[in-house]
Amino acid sequence: MADRRLNMSPPAAGADEPYEFGWVRSPTGYEWVSDVTTDSRLTSGRRDMWLVPVAGDTSTRNERFEIPLLETEPLFRTFADIYSRHSPDDSVGLMESFRSFANRYGWLYVQELHSVRSDEEPDRPRLGESFTHWKAELWMFAPLVVLWDDVLGAGALGAGKLAARIYWRSRTAGRRVATLRWHDHWSQTEQDIAVETSSLSSELFRWLEEKPLVHPALHYLSRMVNNHLSSGIVPRIALPHAGTRAPHMRGTLAPKSLLQAMYLQLYWEIIGERRSRRCQECRQHFDATTRRSDAQTCSDRCRVRRHERAEREKRAVLAD
Repeated sequence: MADRRLNMSPPAAGADEPYEFGWVRSPTGYEWVSDVTTDSRLTSGRRDMWLVPVAGDTSTRNERFEIPLLETEPLFRTFADIYSRHSPDDSVGLMESFRSFANRYGWLYVQELHSVRSDEEPDRPRLGESFTHWKAELWMFAPLVVLWDDVLGAGALGAGKLAARIYWRSRTAGRRVATLRWHDHWSQTEQDIAVETSSLSSELFRWLEEKPLVHPALHYLSRMVNNHLSSGIVPRIALPHAGTRAPHMRGTLAPKSLLQAMYLQLYWEIIGERRSRRCQECRQHFDATTRRSDAQTCSDRCRVRRHERAEREKRAVLAD
């Protein structure tokens, strides 16, 4: 089947940021159906669950909408949170979280969409993405966000949670290697992330080994994020905004997919262009780049609610 990914277009007129991009989603939402896969990248003939537009949707075109990547709620953290809320065996919970995410933002478009024939409507094929691929992409993406948060929380000594994740050891021929230990509710694995070889200069390796653990962590993060960005982000020349007096073309970075857009958001945080934080009242993530460094809530509404709750708790303590 032909590649069905959306051809990216310039940002919406009047947009303030150069990173908006158009995406598509079903106007009626999505549902999971069962079908036998014919994808050569999966086990052929194995039954899988597929995320497809809801049955009864007679529209032939998906709704196109603009996603401002610098929006209030960081999209990449919304997706990564699914990892912390579910175990890999919680298929029902994962499918519901994936469906809710897709209803708001659409497919990931991690690959070409495939024609799915459900048991209920075998004569009405629908395009869909498999549960296997949604789960695999979450498993690859979310640990990078977790590791980045560990870097942020490492402190001046560069330890913290990283001390339980990264350790140095010796290999044969006296070579040193930094190993990432990943033990959580999803996996129990270990992976070498910095090895003293010809592909890594001796000067860089000594720098990694002599510095705090944040440095091998950042070395690994940069390699993984760069690999995803290299095939998914396209520089583009965008048209000037409506109302611009003089023609002024703008440079943009256009993600090829929703998944690549989330890697781009993670990239901005790692290089320091953006900063996100979790609201201490509603627990949702918010963009704190332009907020005060001590901002703890995402909005005035949550700030007032948090203050009122603190006052109630104070009065309760005094009453006792």
